Amino acid sequence: MSIQFKKLTRPIALALLMAAANTALAADHIARAIPASFATQADCLFAWGETNYPALFAPVGAFSAEFDAYYYRYYALTNSYLGVSSLDNHLYYMGEISGNDLLDLGAASNWFTQAGCAASLEGSKEDVQGHIDNVLHLTNDTLGGGLTDQIQPILMAVLGNPSTCPVVSMNVNLAEAKDLNSFLQNLPKPTIVTLSYGAGCTSENGDVMSGDAELRLNNLDINQTTGDINALLSITANNLTRNGVVISDGGMTANIALKVTDMEEGTLSGGGTVQLANYLIPNGMRLNGEIALTAADAGNFTIGVNVSDNNAMSVVLDLIAANVNDDMLLSTQAPGRLNQYTVILDAIKYNSELCEAYPIGGTMTFSAGQQSWTATFDDRCDGSYLLQ
Repeated sequence: MSIQFKKLTRPIALALLMAAANTALAADHIARAIPASFATQADCLFAWGETNYPALFAPVGAFSAEFDAYYYRYYALTNSYLGVSSLDNHLYYMGEISGNDLLDLGAASNWFTQAGCAASLEGSKEDVQGHIDNVLHLTNDTLGGGLTDQIQPILMAVLGNPSTCPVVSMNVNLAEAKDLNSFLQNLPKPTIVTLSYGAGCTSENGDVMSGDAELRLNNLDINQTTGDINALLSITANNLTRNGVVISDGGMTANIALKVTDMEEGTLSGGGTVQLANYLIPNGMRLNGEIALTAADAGNFTIGVNVSDNNAMSVVLDLIAANVNDDMLLSTQAPGRLNQYTVILDAIKYNSELCEAYPIGGTMTFSAGQQSWTATFDDRCDGSYLLQ
């Protein structure tokens, strides 16, 4: 059982401690209903923990109780607590191995899967429809350059080095660079650039921008002979808006290693990883986790998605993107996971010339327990699909 602990705030710890210490009062202090399906999965997980880790959770079969958003069990023999929160759908532990502090064990959905409890929660068609939209947003943002579009104003402002909108400061003078070699040799490590649009100003292209951002370049290596690129770049955005719409907020770190396999064609191999920290994407989700891209050959690459959002959606997908004529086909290498669902993508077809925003072919299947739903896409290019 591999656990990475993160200490949380004392008020949350006290809330759970109060609930566990006085089960008789817990029922009188319930502020919101715990979903029945969530409680069923939690009980399954508690039983799994009691069986597999009796030294931590005893006696077996302790009573479950509720307090506010928490559903938990108190284990009197080991003086420990195990609970889930319906606020963030995370699993929490308090006991001897945590120094009696409340510790966040991560998304409960991951533990439900490990314990074999995910299948106990049957899904619904409405739930699947929402998840299909989320998967499409993730794939569109990755394939369609959504993340790039979000950081483009930051990069353009840095390269343009405007004086008033935004105000840019940096610890390097780009004007002094005479050639690439001297530029790279004289780059500070890290290179730090900050930009601020303040409460709002009109940029050179006419957009009304507000907010601020910081760019850090910790490493940049460009082979002038081969064109190979290695870079470690991080961007932190604070409520960066364009024409009143937030386009970037949160943290993003990109580790890039690209090798030029054909100078004339500009073909690249290699790839990189993008780490997201509470990062806002266009559909409103705030993501934590990693997206990894690896280019195998011209136009064909793999995408590894392992992210969760602040509304407790947890996604693990290993995808293959293949160019076939003018189409990009996206399929799962093996069945993936989204919360309690097993997810399979089969030849989801994208063609930006025929339809810029939506897939125009292929299927996406979600399974939970004994239920299964398959979404079939066609060439209508309006975001619709047949779900059966």
